[in-house]
Amino acid sequence: MDNAALMEMRAALLETTATRGWSFFAKFAETIVRELESEAIAEEDDARAAGLRRDARGARRFKDELFKRVQIVRTQEPHEFLEVATD
Repeated sequence: MDNAALMEMRAALLETTATRGWSFFAKFAETIVRELESEAIAEEDDARAAGLRRDARGARRFKDELFKRVQIVRTQEPHEFLEVATD
């Protein structure tokens, strides 16, 4: 991805996170993860519960990493973003 495309991506992410809908998106993501965690806790079958816990942990990791990277984009200077995005 060239620098112009990366800068376009950064601008789009900044625009997206500045909308009123972004907070709802974040809340939806957290709600989904918590529902998966609750389902895993409530499951009585040990084998099924283990699979559900694995799914919930994966969902939590994905959500946390996604929002961490979005936050990086929001707070870094453009040249720093290029370094993070191209690693």
